[in-house]
Amino acid sequence: MKNPLLMLAAAGFVLSPVAQVFAAEESQIEEVERIQVTGSRIKGIDMEGAQPLVTIDADDIKSSSANSVSELLREVGQTRGGTGTFSTSASGALSGSSPAGQAAGSLRGLGASSTLTLINGRRVSVSSFAFGSENFVDINAIPLAAIERIEILPTGASALYGADAVAGVINYILKTDYEGLELNLSYGDSEASSDDSKKNFNLVWGKSFENSNLTLFADYYDRNATYLRDREQTAESFFPSKQHAWASYNTLFFDLAKDKVDPNCPDDIRFDDRDDAHPAERFFEYCAYNSNQYRPYEPAFEQWGAGATFNMDFDNGTQWFNELMFSQTQGQGESTSAPLNGIEVPFFDPRDPDSLHPSLTNPDGTLNPIGQAFVDFYEAEFGEIIDDSFQIYGRLPDTRLVENETRSWRFVTGLRGDWGEWAWETALSASRSESEQLGSAGIASRSKLEAALNGALCSDGSICEPGEGFLISPYDAWAARGDGVNDPAAWDLIYEQVPRNGKSSLYSADFSLTGDLFEWRGGTISAAFGGEVRREELEDIPSELAEGTFENGFQPEVIRFGSTRVEADRTTWALFGELQVPLAEGLDMQLAGRYDHYSDFDGVFNPQVGLRYQPLDSLILRGSWASSFRAPSLAQVGADVKLSSAVVECKPELAMGYADCDGASDFSIDTIEFGNDSLEAEEADSYNLGLAYSPTDDITLTLDYWNIEHEQLVSVDPEFTLLQALSNPELLHCDSVPASNPQGVPVRCDENGVPLSPLVVDGDVHLQLQNLGTQKTDGIDLTYSHYFSGLGIDWTLLADVTHVLSFKRQKSASVGEEELAGTYQYPETLATTTLRFDRDQWFGSVTALYTSGYEDNDLDALSDFDLERLGITADREVPSWTKVNLQLGYDFGDHQTLRLTVENLFDREAPVVYGSSQNIDVYNHDILGRYYRASYTYRF
Repeated sequence: MKNPLLMLAAAGFVLSPVAQVFAAEESQIEEVERIQVTGSRIKGIDMEGAQPLVTIDADDIKSSSANSVSELLREVGQTRGGTGTFSTSASGALSGSSPAGQAAGSLRGLGASSTLTLINGRRVSVSSFAFGSENFVDINAIPLAAIERIEILPTGASALYGADAVAGVINYILKTDYEGLELNLSYGDSEASSDDSKKNFNLVWGKSFENSNLTLFADYYDRNATYLRDREQTAESFFPSKQHAWASYNTLFFDLAKDKVDPNCPDDIRFDDRDDAHPAERFFEYCAYNSNQYRPYEPAFEQWGAGATFNMDFDNGTQWFNELMFSQTQGQGESTSAPLNGIEVPFFDPRDPDSLHPSLTNPDGTLNPIGQAFVDFYEAEFGEIIDDSFQIYGRLPDTRLVENETRSWRFVTGLRGDWGEWAWETALSASRSESEQLGSAGIASRSKLEAALNGALCSDGSICEPGEGFLISPYDAWAARGDGVNDPAAWDLIYEQVPRNGKSSLYSADFSLTGDLFEWRGGTISAAFGGEVRREELEDIPSELAEGTFENGFQPEVIRFGSTRVEADRTTWALFGELQVPLAEGLDMQLAGRYDHYSDFDGVFNPQVGLRYQPLDSLILRGSWASSFRAPSLAQVGADVKLSSAVVECKPELAMGYADCDGASDFSIDTIEFGNDSLEAEEADSYNLGLAYSPTDDITLTLDYWNIEHEQLVSVDPEFTLLQALSNPELLHCDSVPASNPQGVPVRCDENGVPLSPLVVDGDVHLQLQNLGTQKTDGIDLTYSHYFSGLGIDWTLLADVTHVLSFKRQKSASVGEEELAGTYQYPETLATTTLRFDRDQWFGSVTALYTSGYEDNDLDALSDFDLERLGITADREVPSWTKVNLQLGYDFGDHQTLRLTVENLFDREAPVVYGSSQNIDVYNHDILGRYYRASYTYRF
């Protein structure tokens, strides 16, 4: 049944009679509130189960400095570390950047696609735009004002919740049954001279009627952009690009060591052969491009959201519940201007064949220094200019900018009630995420740029005969020079407005039944059973200008701005069961299993076993094992092709076969990545062993060891493909790989079509998504809470520590296993410690966020010259970092509260990372410095 509305209607027709039968029975036992927590489908009153559960409650949210869900997760150890959790600081205008204005949560650094995101225990549609090939739920679409608490299950849970729960579950619990009105206003800014302001307005209103409750919420958040140039430590990149808008010039015969750079490049960034200037070094002549001057640290972002929950109780004990949520976000992604590699410019002016191109002359027609160098060379070597064109290496003059607007909505309606001693629930849900992206600046048409260099761009945007249209010159950074050269109107035609539209939908129906089966061994066996059916649809439709296709040889019309088309859908149904079995006094066992069947994949059963032993009232011992899987995401099975690039480490086995690799430094390749509708599922096993100890009513300590083994990861590995080609000649292709081949390496060949030895990569390497890799990680979580009084003040001490023992990743079977723990972006220890205090009307907290040090990134690839220039060694480590936040508040009676938050109280700079193009690690640190936030709350 392909129509999702019909599917929901049919599911509702099937489930409604069940609800009516259950509603007809009335419970004969005394009513006790039965709480269902993430990690078990069985409702009970014991919150401490066989698996650890991290809860961020309302007090945690209020005492944090967060304005959004993504900011809040940066304070949770289980979601920090690695690059799995990402925020808008990863946004950009390129295909490898995260979608502008969007963010995702990930557990244990295993990736957003391995973490299941739920709202009130139910799924929500993923973003229509993937991050790489990963589908994810955009947590920026969840208004912070709507959240009552967040429950995080940081262990595998596919047996309970299905695919995407390889690393665990993040469950956002919405506010409901609220009474009254709460209005909150906040404003924050840093001490820096730049405008880093954040503004937030939210309200919650709720009212209980005779047999129902309506809760409404609304949230608005606006953040101004912060650029890397706004902070001294990130304003200048340690490794500027060798391509600037002031281009370098070369010819077919002009010796490479004599590349000529535009002399108008400012002296302090021009590298050439002048005695009093920076030496040209091994990069020949160039104009240095500081990308940090143009890249944002946090792009501009705006979000507003609203929603409601409505519950109605009937006389027979049945409750009708409803959830509605809508949000709209607007974000920007900005990247450096597009580089131009070897683009051809005619030697002679297309308007006057007897004159040189304006790139080689001054406005008065005399030769400029580059033109003079070329003419002198050709006259000395050949007596005349024998080439039709020369080449430039540089950049377009304007940075690339995308603007993305995402609208999301979610609706759930269902019934719940009791049937004797059993509780039942059934619901229908629908959610959708729609994004409209516009590439609005700095995105140039390849054919129009080439035409304009030949004076062949007509005023109506069409291509005309050389010399009859607009003529542009890269000399002097594309600046207008008159005489019909570099007319600004030409750039209005060269730059394109490039749209991209996406839509992701999820429709589902579910039911569950939970209660007690029978008495056994002095206890009660409890159970939960249920199932669901859901329909997922995803489409990501870029402009034809940005698509690389078979027809255009995988070369999009726009320069360095490719997008991937994705169209896919699937229907899934699942059945699950869970038992809570008392084995002996104080010893319980959790057994769970789930079967999922995919219309485009296959059926998979996943079991789970947990043990909980309580030898003392104050001590609980627990352990669990779970089998997990993740079906290939729609963005992986439904993708066409993606244009990208990769840097490959020159390991000895590659250096022996490829001339590009000298064994000492890395080399870059351009790639074309293909989707794959024949992928298998990723699989995982997760283990947990721990304890919870409460020696008094005021002290609780938990200690857990966790281990996750994740196999058959879907990815591409350029190194794997290059190694395969050394042993499989069928993967080698002269000049270029046939368009229809999803794998292959283009190499230079002799006149007989035999690849040169050693091989020289000569074009785009074709890669296909495959089940290639593995990753294994284990570590220890420790939490401590202590409530005490002293000096007339009520105190609460909270500590949360995550220590990663190992994080081993193997990209493919042909490459070695890497230990990531303690390396770049993978700190071993993450800790959050909070001391709260409360006295009369005063309250507050002090929070310390600790990130341990780790190895700097790829410093062993730097030359001795660069290491000496930077004053570092190849084994340098990024130091640890502790950020302290302070909050102080005062209650003016029962209705008004004023809070002042100071983030990064001691104004500690983020640790320097020399191996990062941004000078810092944007995933684990921040550059905002001391940041103030004032908020005012009024309660009616």
